[in-house]
Amino acid sequence: MIGNEYARRQIVFWLKDWKKGKKPLLIIGPPGTGKTTLVRAMSNDFGYYVFELNASDLRTREKLESMLSNISSINLYGQPVLVFLDEIDGIFSRGDQGGMDYMGKYIENSAVPVVMAANNRKDSMKEIFKKSIVIEFKRIPNREMELMLNHIAGQEHIHLTYDKIQTIVRESNGDMRYAINQMQVVTSEPIFKDRKLPSEEAVKGAIYSATYAESVGFISRWDADPELKIMITAATLFNSGAEDMAERAKWLSDADILMNRIRRLQEWRMLRYLNYMIAYVLNGLPGGYNEYLIPFTVINQRWKRPIYESITEKMEHELHVGRAEAVSIMVPMYEFLIRKGIIVNDDFKKAMA
Repeated sequence: MIGNEYARRQIVFWLKDWKKGKKPLLIIGPPGTGKTTLVRAMSNDFGYYVFELNASDLRTREKLESMLSNISSINLYGQPVLVFLDEIDGIFSRGDQGGMDYMGKYIENSAVPVVMAANNRKDSMKEIFKKSIVIEFKRIPNREMELMLNHIAGQEHIHLTYDKIQTIVRESNGDMRYAINQMQVVTSEPIFKDRKLPSEEAVKGAIYSATYAESVGFISRWDADPELKIMITAATLFNSGAEDMAERAKWLSDADILMNRIRRLQEWRMLRYLNYMIAYVLNGLPGGYNEYLIPFTVINQRWKRPIYESITEKMEHELHVGRAEAVSIMVPMYEFLIRKGIIVNDDFKKAMA
């Protein structure tokens, strides 16, 4: 990191000497000056697990309490936990008194170190200021930003002219993150190893990989939500006719259980284990890619009737789901509920709820 050396030193000593009852930390500074990066790097150096939340998305007391009330001081790996609330000024921008009151009480009584970050000072945050150790970050000076960009260029074997670097520095106005992003834009070398893969390419790659390790690589680059990964993996598996279906299905079941725990405990770094499980299910699987949990032959028979197509289109629009999910899950469930007489209207949102 570069810039704000004295402020960074104060923050490091705060965590090094932290004990229960110590005031929380509030870092205030413009975007791109290193607030979040410092918290992550410092926590890594001291062996803390960072429980990170964007406070601007959790403005009400109910949301804050649901996320923060059950945090334990040690995570599943035996690491001490640090709570990091980014964009804390978002809670105070709408003046939600319940959210503000809860935050004030939480930081006073927390059993874990709490770091908050905000872009701006707000008059409505006076109570938080009183209860916190406030550290201010300034914009990165041009000379220091130039040094960092030259350092990155050397590490990445990138050649940029002096004029280009000066232009980036000038336009970034002390925002290091913006400067690095601009630097990446103006370089022409694509980085293929980090290219994200669409569902079909990722699944086929995992299936036909010569080794399990290669399969993991394809699943790690799969650009899809974890739940969608599980659903498509299930569809591919159940339509494959594999002789070892039971063993692979057990791994898929465990992956589904793991995903539930990840969401409940907010242990997002455990997602890599989800990728390992999915790769095990798919590697060497006979057959090919499939998005539909219901065999396509059955779907095809249904779709000879125009009403199924219109229902699918409406569900995609009303429920904001992809076609694969609508066809495989939503439409069959809707039909089942209608046949059982459980629903008698066409309100998809109400019916699916």
